[in-house]
Amino acid sequence: MENIKKAVDELIRDESQGDSSKTIRGYIDAAEYFTAYGITIDTKVEVCEDYIINKTLDFEERMAIRDIIRQKAFKDLPMSQEEEEYVNGGM
Repeated sequence: MENIKKAVDELIRDESQGDSSKTIRGYIDAAEYFTAYGITIDTKVEVCEDYIINKTLDFEERMAIRDIIRQKAFKDLPMSQEEEEYVNGGM
C-alpha cells in the first residue's frame, strides 16, 4: 500500500490528477480488508479498485491512476474492460 500511495502522490504532484484517490480513509479501509481477508492477488485488485482507484469520479483521472499504480507499484494489476477499451481507442 505504501508504494501505491507513493505512486498516487507522484501523479498528483506531477500531473495534478488523482487527488480524490489520496484518501487516508481508503488506506485504512484497505488495511482492514487485508486483515479480514488476507493478502492475495484477488484482494490486492479489489483493494486497489474499491478503495483507491474508484474514489476518483473523473474517468480520465481513473485511467491515469490505474496506469501509474501498474507502472510504479502493482505490475500485476489487470486491465479492466473499461481501461482496455480506453487504451484501444474504444471510448
